[in-house]
Formats: sequence, C-alpha cells, structure tokens
Amino acid sequence: MKKIYYILSALFLCVVATSAQEAGKTVVIKTNVGTMKAILYDDVPNHTRTFIERAKRGDFNGTLFTRVLPEFMIQGGAPDSKNAPAGAKCGFGDPSAEILPEINEKYFHKKGALAAPRQPDDVNPQKKSDMSQFFIVQGKIYRETELDTLERTANYPARQKALKEFYAPVRA
Repeated sequence: MKKIYYILSALFLCVVATSAQEAGKTVVIKTNVGTMKAILYDDVPNHTRTFIERAKRGDFNGTLFTRVLPEFMIQGGAPDSKNAPAGAKCGFGDPSAEILPEINEKYFHKKGALAAPRQPDDVNPQKKSDMSQFFIVQGKIYRETELDTLERTANYPARQKALKEFYAPVRA
C-alpha cells in the first residue's frame, strides 16, 4: 500500500513519502526546478515520524527554500516563509518544533542527505533539531589533490607541536 504525503515549498517544494522500504521511507521532493529523492531512516524514528506528520498536516505547503549555501546545503520549510513577499526576512525556525537529537554515527552529511537543522551548541547545548525546517546537503566532490591539501591543513597544528616537542636540531 502506497502512502503519500505532500509538502509544498517554493522553489516549489513538494515532498511525497512513498512506500516503506528496507532502509526506511522514500521521500520525493518536487520543486519548480526539478525532483529529488531522499530516504527517511527507521533508526531515527522521532525525526522520521515528526517529518512525515508535519508533511501530512501540510506544514511545509507553500514554504520557501530560504537559505542556499553553495556546495553545502539548501534549507527550506520554515513556517514564516509561507506567502512571504519578495525580499522579506524569513527562514526562522519554530522553537516549539524542536525535538531531542538522534545522532547516529553511521550517518553523515553527504551529498543528498536530508536533515533537520539546529542552532549552534553554545545556544543549543541539548543539540535539539528544529523539525519546522529541513535541509538537503549539496556537498562537493573533491579531487584527490584537494583532499590531500585539506588533510595537510588540518594536520598542520599537530605536526608543528610534534616537531617542537620531539625534534631537536643537531648543533655542531
């Protein structure tokens, strides 16, 4: 039996969760520029349930993608973006829609991942998710040389510390 849930958000976004699969529930996101698919996993049950409930209620209908960070993510679904006039500040979440985290180390923000945003840890020490919105990871594909550079940059402070601590130049 097929279950269908709609969410409308412009760029016009329409999310349709279809039949359950082994990995979870498939979600189809339709916008005025194309269609995307995502999977809602069963081992993050509160996030999956809450997302589907909000979709079924139509909470995302008529909302916009309000935040686009190239090569990182696009964020949409904020209630204050419904019928927002051009240029209006919107994209703020609903604190009453926050739920406790279900962080699972086997999932990471790879290209195409669907996730719930949250405030930074200094504002949100409980790491609660804002289920009034969602984001889709755009991601970036790195060449091997770019990854090498990123790795060297990340390891530079540890290398400098090790050299200072363990390396003594030979003096004549």
